[in-house]
Amino acid sequence: HDVTIDTCLRGGSSWNSLLRLGNDMDEKYRSPAALLPDGSYDLGSPTVEAMLAKPGGWDFVIMNTFSQEAADRKTRKNGLEALKTLVPLVEGAHARPVLLVTPAYREHTKNSERLGGRQDFVWLQAEGYRAYVARIFELSPDARAERRPPCFADANRAFEIVRGERPELWRELYYKDGLHPSALGTFLEACVIFCVVFGEAPHVTEGMLEDPASIYARSRRMLPPPEVGRMPTAEELLYVRSVAMRACSSDEFAQVGGGSVQA
Repeated sequence: HDVTIDTCLRGGSSWNSLLRLGNDMDEKYRSPAALLPDGSYDLGSPTVEAMLAKPGGWDFVIMNTFSQEAADRKTRKNGLEALKTLVPLVEGAHARPVLLVTPAYREHTKNSERLGGRQDFVWLQAEGYRAYVARIFELSPDARAERRPPCFADANRAFEIVRGERPELWRELYYKDGLHPSALGTFLEACVIFCVVFGEAPHVTEGMLEDPASIYARSRRMLPPPEVGRMPTAEELLYVRSVAMRACSSDEFAQVGGGSVQA
């Protein structure tokens, strides 16, 4: 697949703060892997508006907000409000919105105990993202006409499969803070996104299996430097790839075609 990617990221942010403040990855993305041939760095677009206004538009826009915002019924309204700005921008780019449900935390952190147990967190996130989809349908003529309806990339579903089948490996899907995904968790999340966008699992080459670290060679940032973290084994890569396939196979929103894609 021929894939063109651009980003506008703000660590730990909500859609509202991303819209208001734009990209804040300038310092974090000045890494050797992000160095471009002209000496500049691959920092992404400065604002959401700039990214979505690029000539030619986009096929898909992957959208995720701060995990707790979707799960907390008090703050969820902020995401619903932000969609009033985001949806017209996405429509203007002729893109299909893919709502990425980021994994619920492994254990309580950042005051997440107010949401209840982990299963409560997962359930409340699902409720929140269903509300976001309903709002997109309200705001988007394209979605109502089924031209570019929103779809889910549900990392929670994939993480829960691993938790049920291999609980020790599930713990390995997270960085030591219990919040951010590890290298293996990131690969699983990427596989979920790929399955949703292309309707099939990503191809895993022999080279990737022989040297799993090669998958991350172009990652602009992994863990807080100088940490590298444990690299997955070949068996783990193949296992979580199969998990992503299963997690997406029953999602009515997730079946779309392949081809040349910009996201």
